[in-house]
Amino acid sequence: MLRKHRNALLEMIRAANISPKNFNPKEEIIGKYNAFRLQVRDSRLYFLVRETMLSDGRGFDYKYSKYERAHPKPEFPEVSYPSSWYGFERVEQTFKQWLETSVQKYLADQAEEEEDQSLPDLWAELDLSSDTIGDVQDLQNNHFSIEEQTRIAEMLREFENEIKRRDILTTDQIKLLHEQVDYLIQSSARLGRKDWLNGAIGALLGYTLQAALTTDTATQIMRLGWEAIKWIAHNPPLLPGVVH
Repeated sequence: MLRKHRNALLEMIRAANISPKNFNPKEEIIGKYNAFRLQVRDSRLYFLVRETMLSDGRGFDYKYSKYERAHPKPEFPEVSYPSSWYGFERVEQTFKQWLETSVQKYLADQAEEEEDQSLPDLWAELDLSSDTIGDVQDLQNNHFSIEEQTRIAEMLREFENEIKRRDILTTDQIKLLHEQVDYLIQSSARLGRKDWLNGAIGALLGYTLQAALTTDTATQIMRLGWEAIKWIAHNPPLLPGVVH
């Protein structure tokens, strides 16, 4: 295929704000026809243009695969060659639609999945087995005793101080953590133990996202935070005058 036609496809890719590095270009011979294939890297998504010589000039046809979201894996159904040869303008029109309807969606989904893989699996870091989650859900929702409120405050302050000693947070992140700890201590006086424990887990998760922590820092926060509060799920209610 002539360079001007290959270059035209490249310019259309750039005009769609897609990096040309996402494609593997390849010139082929398919049957007796010259062909040019653009394959999206690491996928079965492609666009193929064939060229022939007609009595009144060059003719083109094309074949491509589409991207369709599906579970558990995406699907790439193929669209067959049209029944006629066309001018290059028809190729450009179809190629533009392909970029907009398949390539951009595929690349956006891939970017989302890659970003998600870079995030910490905070629930896994808590090491919450099904038994542990069951323990939380099976808790009675009675209120904490004064002794339990005291222990919650002590454990959370110890958790906060340990994080400060590790020097893994910025000043703003420390301030935000302090506010979260204060809220959890205060809410232990008014929430039932089940509601409070579920809320505390959610608050830790929310903090790691709001503070935009790195994976390693978020992991440390979640592990230490869970260590500070998990006794509530496993220990019977403290009796008055009994503080561990």
